[in-house]
Amino acid sequence: MRTFIIMIIIGCLLASVPIINLPLIWFETFFHELSHAIVDYFSGNILTGLKLNWDGSGWVSADGEENLTASFYAGYLGASLWGSIIFLFGREANEINRKRFLLIWVTIIIVATFSLAIDINTYIISGFLIFFLSIVFLQKADRDAELMLEFLGIYIILNAIHSPLYILHDGDRVSDGYVLENLTGTPEMLYILSWWLIAVVCLV
Repeated sequence: MRTFIIMIIIGCLLASVPIINLPLIWFETFFHELSHAIVDYFSGNILTGLKLNWDGSGWVSADGEENLTASFYAGYLGASLWGSIIFLFGREANEINRKRFLLIWVTIIIVATFSLAIDINTYIISGFLIFFLSIVFLQKADRDAELMLEFLGIYIILNAIHSPLYILHDGDRVSDGYVLENLTGTPEMLYILSWWLIAVVCLV
């Protein structure tokens, strides 16, 4: 528990450090967009593009209008869930299963990037994600790999707690919450609150 609390404190401190925190934010962005893509794909929509930006923003595009509500809701929800999975694989999995897990995620990033990326920035950012996961994979000390994955999972969840709050300052009104409000008539604030609460529960 002590290590867990220390990681949360470090994660909160890093979140306030410009530029240095971006590589970790890119992970949350990737899993956010991947969650949109998964729902779109299994709904029968055709995925057409993936873009990851240096500032930590991004988007995935798809042709089709099946399950749009689920697709737009999945982004913030998915980031919290993927962060939890990464943390649990760091803490609970043995070395062999953890390496299998890392290989699967590297494969997913490669396939998603080469199938959908629309610009060089997305390739570079995806390359960094692969590089980081490769470092974890090559750790000789099993405990080091555990701690790296645990911290990554915690940081993704922390960012998933903070990310929905950006919508409150979205002057352009192009957020997932705004789209969901228009699709369902449910106030955007309720979606923001639900995403925030889910992320907090995942951290707890």
